Amino acid sequence: MTQKELQTQIKCNSQVTSLWVAKPNQHICNALSLGRVFPTTKAQAMRVYSRGSFDVLYLLDIDTLIEPFLNKHGFAGDYNLTKSNRFCRLNNFADFKKALKLEYNF
Repeated sequence: MTQKELQTQIKCNSQVTSLWVAKPNQHICNALSLGRVFPTTKAQAMRVYSRGSFDVLYLLDIDTLIEPFLNKHGFAGDYNLTKSNRFCRLNNFADFKKALKLEYNF
C-alpha cells in the first residue's frame, strides 16, 4: 500500500506522531530498540540498522519523516494497515536500511 492509498483508507488523521526525532548525545538505546526513534546521527542509524524495524507509524510520521527520507534515495515506502486501521507498518524496511547506508556512509 502506498502513501496515497493510506491517506484515503486510514481512519485516524490526527496530528500525532509515534516516532521521536532524537538529538545527538541523548541516551535512547531502549527507544531505538523498540523502534520509536527516527535516526538523526550516524551512531543512531547504525543501531537502527542492526536492531530491526519501526513500531507502528501514524500518517504524520510517514508524510514528514519516512517518505521524504526514502524518496531522497530513490525508494518508495510500502505499508500495511493494522487491524484497527489507525496505524500502519513499514513493509520494506530493507529499503529503509539501504537508504540509511547511503545517507550515513557506513
